[in-house]
Amino acid sequence: QNLATRPAGFDLLTEAAEIARDQLGDINTAANCYEAILDLDEMSTHALDQLSVIREEEENWEALTEILIRRARYCEDPAQGTELRHRVATLQSGPLNQPEHAIDTYREILDTDGSDVSALTALEHLLTEQERWLDLQDILIRRLDCTDDEHERIEVLLRQAQLAETQFNSPDDAVDAYRQILDIE
Repeated sequence: QNLATRPAGFDLLTEAAEIARDQLGDINTAANCYEAILDLDEMSTHALDQLSVIREEEENWEALTEILIRRARYCEDPAQGTELRHRVATLQSGPLNQPEHAIDTYREILDTDGSDVSALTALEHLLTEQERWLDLQDILIRRLDCTDDEHERIEVLLRQAQLAETQFNSPDDAVDAYRQILDIE
Protein backbone atom coordinates (compact mmCIF):
# COMPACT_ATOMS: atom_id res chain seq x y z
CA GLN A 1 0.00 0.00 0.00
CA ASN A 2 1.18 3.54 -0.70
CA LEU A 3 2.63 5.19 2.41
CA ALA A 4 0.48 8.29 1.87
CA THR A 5 -2.74 6.25 1.86
CA ARG A 6 -2.03 3.98 4.83
CA PRO A 7 -4.36 4.52 7.75
CA ALA A 8 -2.91 6.13 10.88
CA GLY A 9 -1.34 3.56 13.16
CA PHE A 10 -0.77 1.00 10.43
CA ASP A 11 3.03 1.12 10.59
CA LEU A 12 3.10 1.19 14.39
CA LEU A 13 0.83 -1.83 14.62
CA THR A 14 2.94 -3.70 12.05
CA GLU A 15 6.09 -2.96 14.02
CA ALA A 16 4.41 -3.91 17.31
CA ALA A 17 3.23 -7.21 15.82
CA GLU A 18 6.71 -8.06 14.57
CA ILE A 19 8.33 -7.20 17.91
CA ALA A 20 5.73 -9.20 19.83
CA ARG A 21 6.15 -12.22 17.58
CA ASP A 22 9.88 -12.19 16.79
CA GLN A 23 11.48 -10.69 19.90
CA LEU A 24 9.03 -11.44 22.68
CA GLY A 25 7.53 -14.68 21.36
CA ASP A 26 4.09 -13.30 22.24
CA ILE A 27 1.92 -14.76 19.52
CA ASN A 28 -1.36 -13.54 21.07
CA THR A 29 -0.24 -9.91 21.07
CA ALA A 30 1.08 -10.27 17.53
CA ALA A 31 -2.26 -11.73 16.41
CA ASN A 32 -4.13 -8.90 18.13
CA CYS A 33 -1.95 -6.33 16.34
CA TYR A 34 -2.59 -7.98 12.96
CA GLU A 35 -6.32 -8.03 13.71
CA ALA A 36 -6.14 -4.32 14.53
CA ILE A 37 -4.37 -3.71 11.22
CA LEU A 38 -7.21 -5.52 9.47
CA ASP A 39 -9.68 -3.27 11.28
CA LEU A 40 -7.86 -0.34 9.65
CA ASP A 41 -7.37 -2.01 6.27
CA GLU A 42 -9.31 -5.21 5.66
CA MET A 43 -7.33 -5.80 2.46
CA SER A 44 -3.87 -5.81 4.08
CA THR A 45 -2.32 -8.88 2.49
CA HIS A 46 0.65 -8.68 4.86
CA ALA A 47 -1.58 -8.80 7.95
CA LEU A 48 -3.74 -11.56 6.45
CA ASP A 49 -0.68 -13.61 5.53
CA GLN A 50 0.96 -13.17 8.95
CA LEU A 51 -2.27 -13.94 10.76
CA SER A 52 -2.77 -17.07 8.66
CA VAL A 53 0.67 -18.32 9.71
CA ILE A 54 -0.21 -17.75 13.36
CA ARG A 55 -3.61 -19.45 13.09
CA GLU A 56 -2.07 -22.41 11.28
CA GLU A 57 0.60 -22.79 13.99
CA GLU A 58 -2.18 -22.70 16.59
CA GLU A 59 -4.16 -25.23 14.55
CA ASN A 60 -7.09 -22.85 14.79
CA TRP A 61 -8.65 -24.19 11.59
CA GLU A 62 -11.85 -22.17 11.73
CA ALA A 63 -10.01 -18.85 12.08
CA LEU A 64 -7.49 -19.91 9.42
CA THR A 65 -10.32 -20.75 7.03
CA GLU A 66 -11.90 -17.32 7.51
CA ILE A 67 -8.56 -15.63 6.89
CA LEU A 68 -7.92 -17.67 3.74
CA ILE A 69 -11.39 -16.83 2.45
CA ARG A 70 -10.71 -13.14 3.00
CA ARG A 71 -7.27 -13.45 1.39
CA ALA A 72 -8.76 -15.18 -1.68
CA ARG A 73 -11.43 -12.48 -1.95
CA TYR A 74 -8.79 -9.75 -2.23
CA CYS A 75 -6.33 -11.72 -4.31
CA GLU A 76 -5.59 -10.22 -7.72
CA ASP A 77 -3.81 -13.31 -9.08
CA PRO A 78 -6.40 -15.90 -10.21
CA ALA A 79 -3.99 -18.82 -9.74
CA GLN A 80 -3.21 -17.76 -6.18
CA GLY A 81 -6.92 -17.26 -5.48
CA THR A 82 -7.57 -20.81 -6.68
CA GLU A 83 -4.75 -22.14 -4.50
CA LEU A 84 -6.19 -20.36 -1.47
CA ARG A 85 -9.66 -21.75 -2.17
CA HIS A 86 -8.18 -25.25 -2.43
CA ARG A 87 -6.67 -24.77 1.03
CA VAL A 88 -10.05 -23.59 2.34
CA ALA A 89 -11.85 -26.61 0.87
CA THR A 90 -9.21 -28.97 2.27
CA LEU A 91 -9.74 -27.53 5.75
CA GLN A 92 -13.51 -27.67 5.36
CA SER A 93 -13.49 -31.29 4.23
CA GLY A 94 -10.82 -32.29 6.75
CA PRO A 95 -10.35 -30.90 10.24
CA LEU A 96 -13.49 -28.74 10.21
CA ASN A 97 -15.68 -31.64 9.03
CA GLN A 98 -17.83 -29.34 6.88
CA PRO A 99 -18.27 -31.35 3.68
CA GLU A 100 -21.15 -29.20 2.38
CA HIS A 101 -19.03 -26.05 2.70
CA ALA A 102 -16.15 -27.85 0.97
CA ILE A 103 -18.46 -28.82 -1.89
CA ASP A 104 -19.49 -25.17 -2.26
CA THR A 105 -15.86 -24.03 -2.23
CA TYR A 106 -14.83 -26.57 -4.86
CA ARG A 107 -17.76 -25.41 -6.99
CA GLU A 108 -16.45 -21.83 -6.69
CA ILE A 109 -13.10 -23.07 -7.99
CA LEU A 110 -14.84 -24.75 -10.93
CA ASP A 111 -16.73 -21.53 -11.66
CA THR A 112 -13.33 -19.96 -12.28
CA ASP A 113 -11.68 -22.96 -13.95
CA GLY A 114 -14.11 -25.64 -15.05
CA SER A 115 -11.32 -28.09 -15.82
CA ASP A 116 -9.55 -28.00 -12.44
CA VAL A 117 -8.85 -31.72 -12.05
CA SER A 118 -8.06 -31.48 -8.33
CA ALA A 119 -11.41 -29.80 -7.63
CA LEU A 120 -13.28 -32.30 -9.81
CA THR A 121 -11.60 -35.25 -8.10
CA ALA A 122 -12.21 -33.85 -4.61
CA LEU A 123 -15.84 -33.16 -5.48
CA GLU A 124 -16.26 -36.69 -6.77
CA HIS A 125 -15.01 -38.02 -3.44
CA LEU A 126 -17.13 -35.65 -1.32
CA LEU A 127 -20.29 -36.19 -3.33
CA THR A 128 -19.85 -39.95 -3.03
CA GLU A 129 -19.45 -39.65 0.75
CA GLN A 130 -22.55 -37.45 0.94
CA GLU A 131 -24.48 -39.79 -1.37
CA ARG A 132 -25.40 -36.95 -3.70
CA TRP A 133 -25.72 -39.13 -6.77
CA LEU A 134 -27.16 -36.64 -9.27
CA ASP A 135 -24.45 -34.10 -8.43
CA LEU A 136 -21.87 -36.87 -8.71
CA GLN A 137 -23.18 -37.80 -12.13
CA ASP A 138 -22.72 -34.18 -13.27
CA ILE A 139 -19.14 -34.10 -11.96
CA LEU A 140 -18.31 -37.35 -13.74
CA ILE A 141 -19.59 -35.88 -16.99
CA ARG A 142 -17.41 -32.81 -16.43
CA ARG A 143 -14.39 -35.01 -15.70
CA LEU A 144 -15.02 -36.94 -18.89
CA ASP A 145 -15.23 -33.70 -20.86
CA CYS A 146 -11.95 -32.47 -19.38
CA THR A 147 -9.68 -35.37 -20.22
CA ASP A 148 -8.23 -36.99 -23.31
CA ASP A 149 -6.28 -39.54 -21.29
CA GLU A 150 -7.62 -42.99 -22.19
CA HIS A 151 -7.01 -44.53 -18.76
CA GLU A 152 -8.76 -41.69 -16.99
CA ARG A 153 -11.67 -41.81 -19.44
CA ILE A 154 -12.05 -45.53 -18.77
CA GLU A 155 -11.95 -44.93 -15.02
CA VAL A 156 -14.65 -42.25 -15.25
CA LEU A 157 -16.82 -44.34 -17.57
CA LEU A 158 -16.56 -47.30 -15.20
CA ARG A 159 -17.64 -45.04 -12.38
CA GLN A 160 -20.58 -43.81 -14.48
CA ALA A 161 -21.59 -47.39 -15.27
CA GLN A 162 -21.47 -48.36 -11.60
CA LEU A 163 -23.50 -45.31 -10.66
CA ALA A 164 -26.10 -46.10 -13.33
CA GLU A 165 -26.40 -49.67 -12.07
CA THR A 166 -26.30 -49.17 -8.32
CA GLN A 167 -27.92 -45.78 -7.70
CA PHE A 168 -30.12 -45.05 -10.71
CA ASN A 169 -31.22 -48.59 -11.58
CA SER A 170 -30.54 -47.78 -15.21
CA PRO A 171 -29.02 -50.77 -17.00
CA ASP A 172 -29.29 -49.00 -20.36
CA ASP A 173 -27.05 -46.15 -19.17
CA ALA A 174 -24.64 -48.67 -17.68
CA VAL A 175 -24.45 -50.58 -20.97
CA ASP A 176 -23.88 -47.30 -22.82
CA ALA A 177 -20.93 -46.47 -20.55
CA TYR A 178 -19.47 -49.95 -21.04
CA ARG A 179 -19.81 -49.56 -24.83
CA GLN A 180 -17.90 -46.29 -24.65
CA ILE A 181 -15.14 -48.11 -22.77
CA LEU A 182 -14.98 -50.76 -25.49
CA ASP A 183 -14.73 -48.03 -28.12
CA ILE A 184 -11.67 -46.65 -26.32
CA GLU A 185 -9.97 -50.02 -26.12
